[in-house]
Amino acid sequence: MTVSPIPDSSPTDEWLSELEALHTSTTKGHWTIYPAIHEQNRIVQKDRGLFGLIADVSTEPKDYGRADAQRIVESHEAFPHLLAELSRLRAQNAELKDAARA
Repeated sequence: MTVSPIPDSSPTDEWLSELEALHTSTTKGHWTIYPAIHEQNRIVQKDRGLFGLIADVSTEPKDYGRADAQRIVESHEAFPHLLAELSRLRAQNAELKDAARA
């Protein structure tokens, strides 16, 4: 699944729907890191260990994969909250525009 390029102006409802669908299509539940020293860092479903394996993240160059894996997990966990806040702010903006026109 791909998402359209970022709009030049304000995000459209369609673009936000694409982002939401993209996130919904990922592995369900909370993600975490299954740490490994000088091995592939693994992204797994929280509380499932390697039975919940989502992805291996390369450690090349040496140990950079740990930070990359952590950013992937943090982005996945933060995304629904960011999308909800963006939706709330868009609704608030629309209300303020309507009030200013009245």
